[in-house]
Amino acid sequence: MPFLTEELWHRLGADEGASISLVGFPQFDPARYDSEAEREIGLLQEVIVAARGIRADLSLDPKLPLEGRISRPVDFRAVHRLAGVALMVGEVPKTGVVRSTPDFDLAIDVPHGQLEAQRKRLEKERDQLIKNIANCRRQLSDEVFLSKAPAHVVESIRAKLAEYEAQLRKIEDSLNG
Repeated sequence: MPFLTEELWHRLGADEGASISLVGFPQFDPARYDSEAEREIGLLQEVIVAARGIRADLSLDPKLPLEGRISRPVDFRAVHRLAGVALMVGEVPKTGVVRSTPDFDLAIDVPHGQLEAQRKRLEKERDQLIKNIANCRRQLSDEVFLSKAPAHVVESIRAKLAEYEAQLRKIEDSLNG
């Protein structure tokens, strides 16, 4: 790997002539920071992880071409190349193989034989969310905890509770739909 890294370093044109092993470690430059690009890449990573997770949960062949719908635009070529799913923006059905996050809903068309496995996964995810919600509510109803916990900790628990409840509603819609 060191040889590959060195070769890439020179091909990218960084510090001509100098070896990567002799150059100082790069420092953060606030002027080059792009929060929007970072957010977009984070969203793309979440979509790819969700699509790959569906494949793994259903034990689908990684080379099997799949199609799906997503609730918001992302880099479709990257998702197709990295997850093997051709996506379109559109209304995401409430039934079938659906992954929901606070940022997007993703539905992938899979062979009908895999739908029961998806239902079991959703039920398992629903049960875990119910436990998480109960735990958050228990903490928020404990007066001793609330009196001693810093405000930012209490606020983060409230935010998690709202996120868990939103995810639970989406999962229950999928299960009941």
